Amino acid sequence: MKLRKGSPIVVAALALVMSGCLATTSQLEALRNDVLQQRAEADANDSIRAVQLVQILTTLRTATDSMAWTASTVLSSGLKSRP
Repeated sequence: MKLRKGSPIVVAALALVMSGCLATTSQLEALRNDVLQQRAEADANDSIRAVQLVQILTTLRTATDSMAWTASTVLSSGLKSRP
């Protein structure tokens, strides 16, 4: 592929360089630190959600067991009271 004067690739490269869209090393490092911080925060939030989910499931299991016990108690007492 020959690059000739005015080709789209050359024009795009010149536009990029002339527009100042190149980041410095310190800017890239700052961006990297921001991304790492966001990942750490997301990991912490995921851990909190996991603990909350375990708590919800434990409560749900307790409620289900209580309802099952209540139902069996009501059913067994109802059967005994019939003549």
